[in-house]
Amino acid sequence: MRIKQVILLLLIYTSCYSQTTYFSKNWKETSKEKAHFYRHTKSINDSLFAIKDYYINGILQMEGSINAEQEETLHGRAIWYNDLGQKTSSMVYENGIVNGIVETYYNDTLVTTGIYKQDEPFNGQFANFERKIYMKLISTYLNGTKVSEYFPYHNGLEKGAEVFYQLDGLNSEFPLKKVFYNRNGDVIGDVFYKADSVYPNEIVKGTLFEFNDIDGFITTILTKKNYKNGKKEGEAVYYDLDENVRALGIFKEDRPFNGFFIFRDRQEEYLNGKQIGQEIYFDYDLNVIAQVSIIDEKPFDGITIDGASKYFYEKGVLEKINYYFINTNLKDLESVIDYHDNNTSHRMWYNQEGKEIAKCLFNDGQPFEGVYYRAYQNLYETYKNGQKTVFDKIDEGDQKQ
Repeated sequence: MRIKQVILLLLIYTSCYSQTTYFSKNWKETSKEKAHFYRHTKSINDSLFAIKDYYINGILQMEGSINAEQEETLHGRAIWYNDLGQKTSSMVYENGIVNGIVETYYNDTLVTTGIYKQDEPFNGQFANFERKIYMKLISTYLNGTKVSEYFPYHNGLEKGAEVFYQLDGLNSEFPLKKVFYNRNGDVIGDVFYKADSVYPNEIVKGTLFEFNDIDGFITTILTKKNYKNGKKEGEAVYYDLDENVRALGIFKEDRPFNGFFIFRDRQEEYLNGKQIGQEIYFDYDLNVIAQVSIIDEKPFDGITIDGASKYFYEKGVLEKINYYFINTNLKDLESVIDYHDNNTSHRMWYNQEGKEIAKCLFNDGQPFEGVYYRAYQNLYETYKNGQKTVFDKIDEGDQKQ
C-alpha cells in the first residue's frame, strides 16, 4: 500500500473515532450497569477530542475538549451543568491549566465573569457553589489579590454580608470592613476592624449583624450589636427565626448592663450590671427546655445546662448533675452531690434499660468507695478508702455486679 493511502486511512479513522465510556460516582471507569455518569468522546482533529459527560439519566454534565496526547487534559473552553441541566460555570483551559475567561451562572443566568492566570484568579468576580446549585459566596480579585467577597441570602443572589480586605502588609487577608444588607439590598449596618491587629475580626467600631443560617447559607438576622472603641456598647437586639424582636439589652464597657441578653442557648437578665431574674434555656426551635432563678448572681432554684449535662439546684445548693454520653451503652450518668456532708457525693451509672450498673462514693471530687465506670473506655474501677483495687474491662452488654 502506498504511503499516501496509509496516511489517508489514518486521517479517516481519526476523524471518525468515537466511543462511550462509563464512570462511577467517583469518576472511576466502570460498567454500564454500575455507572453514575457516561462520556461520549469524538475526534476533532489529530490532536484534540471533543468530550461530553452526562449524568446517567442523560442530562449533560460537562462539555469540552481534551488533548489527545495527554489523557484527561482539558484544552479550550469547558462548560459544566448541574443535575437539573442548568449551566453553572465555563472555563478556558490551556493544556489542563485554567488560563482565560471564567464565568459562573445561577439559574442559567450569567452572574460573574473573571480572568484566571496560570490556574489562579486574577481579575474580576468568581462564585463558589454548594452542591453545584446554591451560590455560597462571590469573591472579587484585582491583579491577583482578593479585595472583597460577599455572602448572599439562601437561594438567591441578594447580598447578606460583604467583606472588604486589607490590601497591604502582613495582614492582607484580614478583613478591614464588613457591610450588612437586608433582602431589599439596603445597607443596615457596617463594622470596621483593627488594621494592625495580629488577630482577624477584631472589631473597632460599628454595628455588627449576625445571621441564622442553613448549612452555612444566610437566612435571617439573628442579632444586632453596637461597638465603640473595640467594645460592645449600647443597644443589643436579638431576633427570632421570623426576625421579630426576641430580646433587648444594653451593653456597657463590653459587659451586659441592663435588659435581656441571648447567649447561644440561653437568655439572661441584668440590672445595673448584675444578673437577676430567670436564666432560661432553649432548644434549636426556641422551645424552653430548662430554667433557673438567679439570686446574688448565682443559680438558686431550677436547672442549668452546660453542653449535654444538666445541673439541678435547690435553694442555692447543687443537688444533682445528669451527664449524657453519646455512642456508649449508657442511658445517662447521674451524679447526686450533697455539699452539706463533707463534700461527698454519690455517682450512679445506668445502662440503656435504666438499670444501675455502677455506683461510687466521691470525696472532695475524687472516687473514694465503690465502682467507678469510665464510659468511653468501657472500664470499671473498684475503689476502697480512695485506693483503686480492681481494674476491669467488660464486654458491651455485661454489667458489673
